[in-house]
Amino acid sequence: MNRRSCLNIRDLRADETPGGAWRLTARAGSREVAFDAGIPLAPAREAFLQAFLFPAMCRSWDLWTDGPLCPRWIENAAHAQELARRWWGFPGGAIHHDGSEALVPASGQALLFGGGIDSFYTLRQLRDRLTHLIYVEGYDVPLTDAGRLARIGEWNRAVAAECGLELVVIRTRLRDHPDFRVLPWINGFGGALAAAGHLLRDRCGTVWVSAGGYSYKIDRPGLGMHPDLTPLWSSSAVRFVHHGEETLRVDKAAAVAEWPLARRFLRVCWKSRGSGLNCGVCEKCVRTQLEFFAAGRLDVLETMPAGPLAERLDRIPWVSDNVFCYYQDLMARIEEPVLRNAIKALRQRSLPVQRKLARRDIWERRWKLLRRRLHLPLGGF
Repeated sequence: MNRRSCLNIRDLRADETPGGAWRLTARAGSREVAFDAGIPLAPAREAFLQAFLFPAMCRSWDLWTDGPLCPRWIENAAHAQELARRWWGFPGGAIHHDGSEALVPASGQALLFGGGIDSFYTLRQLRDRLTHLIYVEGYDVPLTDAGRLARIGEWNRAVAAECGLELVVIRTRLRDHPDFRVLPWINGFGGALAAAGHLLRDRCGTVWVSAGGYSYKIDRPGLGMHPDLTPLWSSSAVRFVHHGEETLRVDKAAAVAEWPLARRFLRVCWKSRGSGLNCGVCEKCVRTQLEFFAAGRLDVLETMPAGPLAERLDRIPWVSDNVFCYYQDLMARIEEPVLRNAIKALRQRSLPVQRKLARRDIWERRWKLLRRRLHLPLGGF
């Protein structure tokens, strides 16, 4: 096998670290990947292969591991690769392994919890079924931002305690791995989240994934999370379930706004500006405030700094067309003329940029098609 055309996942090892923590490591290519937690993590090779499945595909690489894999995971991974070929044009690659293993699902049920509207909506809907919440440090917030992670940890512990659930915090630098970074996070984050679920297979046989909030009326393939893709992360030990795709984001916000727990601990910001966990002025913070306004409950949202929404909208330079679908749903609920005009102005500012990006996407697709016809590797993008 040509080493240049294969990403090797090998040397899986589980260790107890000083202080009673646990670390699961494997070597991916030339560098090690580690997941740390306060509890023992399952030695699941599927977790590492899940994380690197699409990054390897986009480079025309095969995946190889030095141990057994779950047959059901291999079958599902093949279907996931078919989606990746159709959505992104990845040429794909084979999965090589050494034997198979039978796995039995555990009784627990976990939610991959990010602290936003989608997560809180799923948590409220499934609270009586769940046993665990999973949060991964190093995904949406880098490990270098210790202060922000500490505050997030406090909020997550409070949410888990009030719901009577066990919180599992996993730490990893997966996003820094050069063979993972070849794929944009928007395409690769689903596999990264699924990796965390596989690591808890000894405790949780079902892992719930909150839908990303896109209107179910708009088919948006191409993201790392999609109702057709999420079930294909499953093995015989862990079943991944997509939740909430039939509900509009603005309707989720209305439901979440009625829950005092969510109003106290809602976190949507990824800009890391200022001392609070929500800056209040980035696009996602502003959109969330609009969603609460549309529900008539902006006054009860405790985690956003107060400020004039129209002015904050005016400071957003532009949004992509897939993000603007949220604003289209909001326009159907908001009658206040100043806000409606601000949303319309945002659309007008965004159109030239969206058209430019669409033209670039066409040329990128043509370039990839030419490289495939010439049998050249696609590489990262």
